[in-house]
Amino acid sequence: MKRIPLRVSGIDALKDESWPMTQGIPFAEGNFPRGTPVRVVDSDNQLLPTQATPLATWDREGRFVRFLLVDFQMDLASAAGRQFFLEYGPGAESPVPEQSVQVAQVCSLANDGEDRFRLDTGQLRFEWRTGSRALRGPDWFASCQIKGRAGWTELLQGNPGPFLYLCDQHRNEYRSSDPGEWPLILIEDGGPLRTSLCIRGYHHSKQGVRFCPYVLRLHFFAGRSDIRIFHTFIFDQDPRVVELSAIGLNFPFDLGGEWRAAVAGSSTAEPRRAIHSANDRQVLEFLQSDDRTCTASLDGHLCAEGTRTTGWASLQGSRGGALVVVCDCWQEYPKGLRLSRAGLDVQIWPAKTITPLRFTTPFTEEAIRFGHTRDEERFKALLAERPDAPLNLKSLNIQAPADLEWMERMLARHAPQRVASHNDTGTENGLGAAKTTELWLHFSSEPLDDTGAEHFAEAVQAPPIAPADPAYACATRAFGGRFYHAGDPLFATIDAGLDFLVESVAVEPVEKCRLYGMMRYGNMVCSHSAGPPVSYVYHKDEHPELALRLV
Repeated sequence: MKRIPLRVSGIDALKDESWPMTQGIPFAEGNFPRGTPVRVVDSDNQLLPTQATPLATWDREGRFVRFLLVDFQMDLASAAGRQFFLEYGPGAESPVPEQSVQVAQVCSLANDGEDRFRLDTGQLRFEWRTGSRALRGPDWFASCQIKGRAGWTELLQGNPGPFLYLCDQHRNEYRSSDPGEWPLILIEDGGPLRTSLCIRGYHHSKQGVRFCPYVLRLHFFAGRSDIRIFHTFIFDQDPRVVELSAIGLNFPFDLGGEWRAAVAGSSTAEPRRAIHSANDRQVLEFLQSDDRTCTASLDGHLCAEGTRTTGWASLQGSRGGALVVVCDCWQEYPKGLRLSRAGLDVQIWPAKTITPLRFTTPFTEEAIRFGHTRDEERFKALLAERPDAPLNLKSLNIQAPADLEWMERMLARHAPQRVASHNDTGTENGLGAAKTTELWLHFSSEPLDDTGAEHFAEAVQAPPIAPADPAYACATRAFGGRFYHAGDPLFATIDAGLDFLVESVAVEPVEKCRLYGMMRYGNMVCSHSAGPPVSYVYHKDEHPELALRLV
């Protein structure tokens, strides 16, 4: 039996709660035959139930695992000060969990008019349909129940149940539940600790017109009342004709009386402040319009302003409560939340956003290439040959501040309105673009505490991780090259240099130049040429807003 040290971090936000951990672990070639027993154990020899799924193998036949996805649950209240290990090999069988995820068919199309399946975590029961004679549209959602002191309680309304929606620039709405073909629903990961459903379908108009595919992944965890959701929309329309004015998920809750809503907010005086609606006749809305501005409104009237938020909202009543957390809420602006008696609307692209989401590009023709010239007359001549063409600044071979200064003078004098970029240029548009947004739903049969909601949101935004020890991970060569882990005094200078590069190339430009937004955040600044870094270093201290304007 072999043992791999795990480096657990990020457990401070959840001090009194068990948390589901999902972690990838690399293995050296020939070291982990498929089907090898595996488990997580701590330094007190406490065995943790473990689920393992091969992600990639070293050989085409799949005999030896290269990357293994490991699931376990950690009691964070007692995790501090303990070490954790992944054991594998003969004798490393995982203990059976006290509570496991169960999936079963509860009725069939032949007998009851629909095929219906139930997933049970012990605290949450989720049911879905794969076909129904009674429903006109593909309303695959059937039921979501929470376990409480009085038994099982339904919290989400059906017919239709939760649905996805898109709106074009003319406010034509397309839903996942409107008439059309049924989605394909598959169990992707079926294990005792975590089971995930993959739902692939299309949005449709009320007349049955098909519009843009979606992929919805729902992850459920043993003994927990959470659903981790990955929502993906895929743009398959003509970008010259269609724009998107709204994208979202709608959850119609039925929570009973004593209704209350809250959203996470921020203000100068109180960085994180919850704003509550007074009663079930009011509508509470939240909007993160950019990375520095969020607002809360009550019945359409502004009631609070702030900067950044942890992206949570809660609804509760006499029958139970629900909490949603939108991951990277302010980084992937715009985002919105609308809470009312009808339920919760998670707005991935809020309808209140002034500008629609467009998938066109200003590079509709090949860009002018300048062949490294530093001759102003040559520069002007190339512009005159194609007066409407965009500019490929990479072809100017910007290598030093003097080059950048010359280029910016030329643009200001002769092409102030031209579309230009330091990046590689082409004429492709956004057809086929896809975007995934992650959110968590937490259900409760007890009243939801705002402080607890904030702690839960902090853990979602920066979740605990348990990667393999860096020395072990590098030694496996599973990443395709020879790497050496940080921390050896022999490589202190190299380590410091690499840290500086990561900070200056990947982290600092995002913060200084505010490289945020739903379709932008997470993309690296192009480094196929020297233009972007020269521009960044030149402008970052005094005018960071100019540093990457042409990248």
